[in-house]
This record gives sequence, structure tokens and C-alpha cells, in this order.
Amino acid sequence: MTLQQGIDFDLYFRCYVVGQKKVHVMQYDPRSLTRIVTSGKPRHVAPVLHARVVRDAMTLCQPSATI
Repeated sequence: MTLQQGIDFDLYFRCYVVGQKKVHVMQYDPRSLTRIVTSGKPRHVAPVLHARVVRDAMTLCQPSATI
């Protein structure tokens, strides 16, 4: 058994990378039953943070990516 500490982040994202060319970024709520934020107005995300999420998703999907 492993004991892990829960970290309550402010924002969560789920990304789908299509054809290693396009990234679809969705806000995500792990505490919600539906998980994906579909109702209501999504929280504003700073353009710099959105660009970082897109860049990191593309990096992870490159064949030469190492984690």
C-alpha cells in the first residue's frame, strides 16, 4: 500500500494532441463526477499558461520525447 498526499491544484487540464499538429486543451475537474468542465463559463487561463500547456503537450507527443 502506498500513502500519497493529495495536492489541491487551482487548475487542471486535459489535452488531446491530434496528428502531432493540433492540441485541444480542456479544463478538467478531478473532483467532479463528469470530470470535464462543460457547463458554465470556463475559468480564464492566462495566454502564457495556455501556450505552455500546448507546448508541453506537443513536446510529450514527439517521438524523441524522454520523460
